[in-house]
Amino acid sequence: MPLLSVLLVTLLVVVPPMSGVAIYPSSIETLSSSDLGITVHNSRQNYLINVTVSLPLQLSPVGFNTNSGRWVTFVSPGKNSYGVEWLGALAPGTTVLLGLAVTPTGGPRVLNLTVQETYDDAVSSTSTQSINVVCPCIFGIDARYLAYGTIALVLLLPVIEITLHRTGVLKRQSR
Repeated sequence: MPLLSVLLVTLLVVVPPMSGVAIYPSSIETLSSSDLGITVHNSRQNYLINVTVSLPLQLSPVGFNTNSGRWVTFVSPGKNSYGVEWLGALAPGTTVLLGLAVTPTGGPRVLNLTVQETYDDAVSSTSTQSINVVCPCIFGIDARYLAYGTIALVLLLPVIEITLHRTGVLKRQSR
């Protein structure tokens, strides 16, 4: 049994953590701004100097943040996407959390985000992440639209009643 423990500890110390990018949450709602967390881990022996996320036009970037003050963010609109670029330096074996606030447009669908990591030796790696845009719907209509419509109707009921009385469509009952 002690041999198994030593082997397990040796594996945990020798094997570096997986590199790559994880984006969470994997699901956001329509008609609301959502914060995406982009966790980037550098398992290479070189510094990671650039992280670029390509967003489809259905995800508009509205804000940025990071858990490290060493990153500068740039946004560039493209023909079919937005490019959000973080410039900084991530040492080998470390992790950074990059934040991105987005507002989705359109209905429910699955959108793909492309993430490119560039290192100081000019090597880059690219991955694709999927975000599921969901709709809080009732009978296929966004529940917020139904709520807004109901509120507008309730506010307009007195105006509708007065108009119907004046046109003679609705008559007051006499007692």
